[in-house]
Amino acid sequence: MNISAPFVATKFSNQLIELLPYVDVLFGSHFETPALSSALGLTSCDDDRVLVKHLARWQKTGPGTRLVVFTTSGGVVVVSGDSENVFVYDITKVPKSEIADANGAGDGFVGGFLAQMMQGQTVDVCVEAGNWLASLVLRQRGASYPNSDVVFVSRGLTAFKVNTDLET
Repeated sequence: MNISAPFVATKFSNQLIELLPYVDVLFGSHFETPALSSALGLTSCDDDRVLVKHLARWQKTGPGTRLVVFTTSGGVVVVSGDSENVFVYDITKVPKSEIADANGAGDGFVGGFLAQMMQGQTVDVCVEAGNWLASLVLRQRGASYPNSDVVFVSRGLTAFKVNTDLET
């Protein structure tokens, strides 16, 4: 599930909370952190790492753990695939001078991530592919991709683990 926009957490908080136990993979961005934190009753949570960890710990119905992935405009992606660990990926930001339009960049990230996930790739590769596709979208006018053939090739992005004693 992709939160998509702050209004989703604000206007549909009851439905979101009801649906969350059934979500295996949750995407969001730092733009949604304040609204989502408020909807979940985290009154002063403005740290993406804390929210991601909290969402990973949220009650889950069904097998496995929930994977939570949040993008930020600060050049990092925050991920938790269990209730204890939070990982931060430093990503290459697109220079402002090369950004044509931000519409669809988040959807591009989700698409690139899920494409690799469906192929059984590691979270490292999934984050890298998501960032790669989002960077292509950012360089286009409108929510689109280049007209030429483009192929993702992993270059070996890895995360660093952050403090797991975060307040939640």
